[in-house]
Amino acid sequence: MASRRTGWNDVLLAPPLRPLGCIALLLFLGVAGVLLLNAPSVKEIKEVYVELECQRLRLPIPARFVFYELKSVRLRGYEGSVQAERVILVPTDGGQAVGHAGQVTLAADTSGGALPSFTITPAGEPGRLEMALGGRDELRVESGPARRSAVLVVDSRRGQGASLFWQVDGFARFEANRVRPPRPGGADEFDVRTAGSMATLQFAAVPGADAATEVSAKLELPATLLPVALVEPYGQTDTVAVKEQALWFADGLQGTIRLDGTDIPLKRRLAEVSIDATEFQIKELLVSRSGGPAGGYALHLTGKGRARSVKEDGRELIPTRLEEILIKPPWQKGLFGLAVVVALFAASIFLKRALEVLANLWMPDG
Repeated sequence: MASRRTGWNDVLLAPPLRPLGCIALLLFLGVAGVLLLNAPSVKEIKEVYVELECQRLRLPIPARFVFYELKSVRLRGYEGSVQAERVILVPTDGGQAVGHAGQVTLAADTSGGALPSFTITPAGEPGRLEMALGGRDELRVESGPARRSAVLVVDSRRGQGASLFWQVDGFARFEANRVRPPRPGGADEFDVRTAGSMATLQFAAVPGADAATEVSAKLELPATLLPVALVEPYGQTDTVAVKEQALWFADGLQGTIRLDGTDIPLKRRLAEVSIDATEFQIKELLVSRSGGPAGGYALHLTGKGRARSVKEDGRELIPTRLEEILIKPPWQKGLFGLAVVVALFAASIFLKRALEVLANLWMPDG
């Protein structure tokens, strides 16, 4: 009778070593399974729906907002021009007022290291202001004096800041510093007053190589006008589209994040949430009163799209493959899910039997 060659499997699965071989095989399969099933969901891209209130929002893409009534605008790190029937420069050091007809350029004087700043207060009807954001701007909402107004703050990097085009009915009053008036030897600080039926104001962030310097625009919105739509309701105008970029929300968070139809609860109001979106449509973006316990004002955002990652304070909210399989009812698991559940059940029985055989070999009865 011909002898059979002894292979490695005969040695490994010989009676004394068979339980150890089984356990080693189970450990190997278990590690491989954990690496496979603990990754983000099998569906790499999730349908995401967001209806959130927050006080800070980072927009990664250019956008355009339009306002019709403002109490005041404060600009830091901007320069621009004023065009009116008559422009009057009044030096704050008591110098003589100088009148100009037509357009006056307000250029930045940064020789002292400080950025220019303006406060503009319409004295008549505010008119229409159009603000164009360059991308990577952060929007914040603060409360104005005595909480009678909401202040929308746009923080930008120098060279990437917003530009403003504003037509003011009646006249406007400026308070300005670190701005070079259009005459030699002029004062550094002065008031600008416009006269006539209409003034046109144009401002843009100061250009420069110092990209780390932040510039900001603060727009004061009367509480009686709220809510103010930054993006019109879906279906009336074009929505703001985000593709292959991340949205970021922080502070005063409350609302709903829904992944593939399942609500994901937020653990903290002062958390940071980021959405790595493959595509996302901001359907509605409002400045309105906050529904939180502290009151005040907030940004309200509604949108939907697809995302590969949703994180709260760095913690991934998209469930892993294993979490998805275990939390779903049996009729929603699918063939792959049922196969994994059956394999886990079989592996537990197999491991229990292997340990029993190993215990009998090492600790025989009697």
